[in-house]
Amino acid sequence: MLPHPHLTAIAGTAALLCVLTVRVPSNPKTLESQSMFSQTTVPGPVAYSLRKACSNCHSNETVWPWYVHMPVVSLLLTQDVKHARENLNFSDWPSVQKQGAEHTAASFSGICENLLSGAMPKNRYIWLHPEAKLSNSEVAQICSWSNKQQMELLQHSAALPGSLPGSR
Repeated sequence: MLPHPHLTAIAGTAALLCVLTVRVPSNPKTLESQSMFSQTTVPGPVAYSLRKACSNCHSNETVWPWYVHMPVVSLLLTQDVKHARENLNFSDWPSVQKQGAEHTAASFSGICENLLSGAMPKNRYIWLHPEAKLSNSEVAQICSWSNKQQMELLQHSAALPGSLPGSR
């Protein structure tokens, strides 16, 4: 027995409305000169690893996959990327730096900590993007670089008058 024609029309209309309400996200306009990759010294292998494992969420260079057109998936993906960019956005490095040397140093430290703990990249991201899985060697290179950046920032800020811990 075939479904009632009215039910088919209602279900079809509801499905069409769901599809039409999906807003495919876009990336904010940014200048390459404002990116972490332009404003800090990032060795080629480290930049490659960060771009393949982190930049799709932690920058304004997100490559939105085909499945972002699916209603629930779209909401989840856009929220994940929004949250990632709020925590650390490689495309808007001045917003990190304006919070001070200690915050910027903590951002570098956080990169390493999140990789070592396995918190980043997220497992569900790696499942869909296996190329984002970093080797132990890549993680070690990133950590070595980020720790060096952190130490240089803290040493530089400590050398500035009035920037010693406890002085305000």
